[in-house]
Order: sequence, then structure tokens, then C-alpha cells
Amino acid sequence: MQTGLVTVDAPRSQALIGFVKAQGKSVSNLAADISNRFCSILLTSMEPKPIATSSKLLLVAAGPVENTGEAWNSAGTDVTNWGGPPTLVETIKGTIGLPGPYDEALQWST
Repeated sequence: MQTGLVTVDAPRSQALIGFVKAQGKSVSNLAADISNRFCSILLTSMEPKPIATSSKLLLVAAGPVENTGEAWNSAGTDVTNWGGPPTLVETIKGTIGLPGPYDEALQWST
């Protein structure tokens, strides 16, 4: 079972990238309770201020993306066929929380 996770916990940018559900970790102003196996969730201040005091934030939540018909080698290390349109994007399902001064949870479903 793959469980790797990259975290970024800087004042102006924070992220959870990888197997977020398996790890169940959070950073200072970003937490996630999602059902996706793998995803990237990034939170960035859009001002020259830390996330905790910024009035403008950019939140990006993305899942795996691939072209229709895309194929990988048996080791899963190299693309053998890039496929074509339409591009398939996995939506993120669950709750993303902004703990700290925002103390809010963003929830959506598709």
C-alpha cells in the first residue's frame, strides 16, 4: 500500500500532496478529510502576508489527470501511449478545513 505524503508548511504556502487519506495529517492552516486515494491540495496567500492574516487565499484541490487511452508500462514508470482527448480528471471528494483564524470547513460532493 502506498502512503507517501509531501507536506509544505510555510507562512504563505501550505500543501498536502500524495496519499492524504492514508496519512491523515494536516499543516498549520490546512487540513483535509477526503475519500480520494491520491491528490494535491495547496493553499497560498495571494497577498504578501501569511495565510493566517491574508484576506485573499487561493485553494487548489486536484486529483490524478490522464488522457483517454493513456497507457503505462508494466512497471508503471513510463507512459507507452499518451492517448488523447478528452482529458480525464478525478474530482476531489470530502472536506477541506482551514483551521486557525478562519476555523472553517469547505465541503463539496460531485
